[in-house]
Amino acid sequence: MIELAALLDDVALDRELVRRIGLRKFIALAWSQVEAAPFVPSWHIDAIADHLSAVSRGEIDRLVINVPPGCSKSIVTSVLWPAWQWIVEPEHKFMAATFDAALARRDALKMRALVKSPWFQARWSKTRINDGPDVQETMGVYHTTAGGFRFSTTVGGGATGWHCHTQILDDPVKPEDLNVEPDSARQVLERVWEWWRGTMASRKADPSKFRRVVIMQRLHEEDLAGRCIEEGYTHLMLPMRYESSRRCVTPWGGDRREVEGELLCPDRFDETSVKKTEADMGSRVAAAQLGQRPAPAEGNIFQRAWLAHVWTGRVVDLPDGVRLVQSWDCSFKDSATADFVAGHLWAYSDGEFYLVDRVHRRMGLPETVAAIRAWAEKYPAARAKLIEDKANGPAVEQVLRHEMPGIIMLDPKMLGGSKVARAHAVSPFFEAGNVFLPVGAPWAEEWREELASFPFGRNDDDVDATTQALIYLDNNKGVSFGDETYKPARRSF
Repeated sequence: MIELAALLDDVALDRELVRRIGLRKFIALAWSQVEAAPFVPSWHIDAIADHLSAVSRGEIDRLVINVPPGCSKSIVTSVLWPAWQWIVEPEHKFMAATFDAALARRDALKMRALVKSPWFQARWSKTRINDGPDVQETMGVYHTTAGGFRFSTTVGGGATGWHCHTQILDDPVKPEDLNVEPDSARQVLERVWEWWRGTMASRKADPSKFRRVVIMQRLHEEDLAGRCIEEGYTHLMLPMRYESSRRCVTPWGGDRREVEGELLCPDRFDETSVKKTEADMGSRVAAAQLGQRPAPAEGNIFQRAWLAHVWTGRVVDLPDGVRLVQSWDCSFKDSATADFVAGHLWAYSDGEFYLVDRVHRRMGLPETVAAIRAWAEKYPAARAKLIEDKANGPAVEQVLRHEMPGIIMLDPKMLGGSKVARAHAVSPFFEAGNVFLPVGAPWAEEWREELASFPFGRNDDDVDATTQALIYLDNNKGVSFGDETYKPARRSF
């Protein structure tokens, strides 16, 4: 390399190094043209560059990258990579999007300034921006003289008339937009998903060479990254702290760390600064944005350690005089994308709650009614049938009200307000060790996982059925239960 430097001037040397080494070298050389802060080399930038290079070569056509904020994801993915692609393929057409119009314009203009800079033009003069009348800087749209372009938009925005080779989606959701009720958060995420697989998926210049890159932090189990990963996108996941159990490796590289807890880029974010950031963010936000976990490993409202208490699971082992109730959270329909129906049988005695049985599957109205009938026959001592007064709940009540007694319609708002508020209301029961799960139940871990990830998990039907039952039982703990109590010595199931 020293001999090569001696033979070439700076311009020729840079050009040759980029030709030989590729995007990694281009990032290091071009950095100062777009950023005032000095370039800090890091293996994680190399890993991102290697995967983006594989996209350029056509080896990867769908890619998700999860990295913490502040780790150069936008400048590498939305500015430097497409500029490097234009060196060898100035006719390439890019579409770039993010949640914020100002950010979309910022990165678009940074890339435009880079390609037009004297530094870039001295090295790759064949790649030139067309300064003709078709340039629309206010929209972040510009073309190369070879027919390529970079079109910028926002998530949910239109793209009519534009067809591209590569799409770059950098942060599709503002984190604060998900700090709402779970149902509202899912509506936000669903709109993003429909836009990505609808409007944006149809914008192909050449279907056989269409490439898509999503780079973001994990914010929710149903965020765009999660859904894309389920669909088979190549996944590069690099959390701030290394976790050996979640080490990410792909055919193009991955996480190089080996020491548990090792930081991603200690030259930029050392232990002191990371700890301060974690403290400032709080465990939930830090888990999502730094750890690439939709919920903290230890849980969120419901800590995993609180969900470990078990009982034998044998009904005959329940305390004498326990009260039994069915608790149902219904859905609108039984389609593959509908919410699940959750049915629980809970027992209560002397301040302790026992989950006895659980149904959790997608069911329409007829199947839900049949499930309640079956439980009424199987568990006759569960006189109270609690049904959330939402979705199919009122229809279920209409079908069954003249058939069986004990149907109690419960308005969620009357139980303590929002889903999150209800979860917080019953969380002390879990923290105090008053909630027990049947040991060995095949569905127990699924129930635990949903509660631990709430309110940023994929489903919350078990959470709703749980909070409904516990709040009702706690509110009525001083009531004389009469025949609604179960006495093992006198009655069996």
